[in-house]
Amino acid sequence: EQEFNGLITVDGAHGITIRGWSIKNSTGEGILGTHGASMFIEDTVVEQNFTGIGLSNSSAEVVDIATRYNSNGLDAYSASTVIFRGDIDISHNTAESLTLNGKSLGEIRGAHLQVSNNPAGGVIISAESSLVIFGFPTSQTSRLTTNNNQGPGIVIGQSQLFVAGAGFTPGGIVITSSGNAGPGVLLVNGNISSPFGAASMVVENNPIGMQFLQGSTATITGGLNVRNNVL
Repeated sequence: EQEFNGLITVDGAHGITIRGWSIKNSTGEGILGTHGASMFIEDTVVEQNFTGIGLSNSSAEVVDIATRYNSNGLDAYSASTVIFRGDIDISHNTAESLTLNGKSLGEIRGAHLQVSNNPAGGVIISAESSLVIFGFPTSQTSRLTTNNNQGPGIVIGQSQLFVAGAGFTPGGIVITSSGNAGPGVLLVNGNISSPFGAASMVVENNPIGMQFLQGSTATITGGLNVRNNVL
């Protein structure tokens, strides 16, 4: 079994810390959280596994980590939660890079989340999931970068990308999708909401800038730069 076969498996345990590790060459997950597991992963590199980090009905806080050269970079599903802090590198993954699905939640909390240079696409948010930046003071420096992927930069399918921060400096949160082989942002029954002007979105140098399909919506106040795309 390639799935549910982690090199490190946290099965239902809480408060587990994985720090300073290099986790490689698993035919399943490098790190797997399942059955309500809760873990903290810091200063760790996860490479050349089938899935770098997999979360099934579990939660993880990841700080200064890289998950790269896997088939799948980070896959959170079945109502899982992942919090990103520090510098996050999700790159060179061949099938899926960062996937949130099945009512899962990803939160960028002051991180620079970089999902770039993947032979597949960038970020996929699907099946009633959310990628969010909340209004915590530490979240004001959050960044999301999805550049140079061989597919769409960001896909939002029956899900949402939400930026709060009513009191933040306008445009201080930067979301960039550039140089991808597919649309910079593709929505299918999806929603982007940045109602308070906290985010600056730059979508450039893609074949299509932003593509809205099947009832998708957006509420973006403040900075939106869609430029130099083919369409």
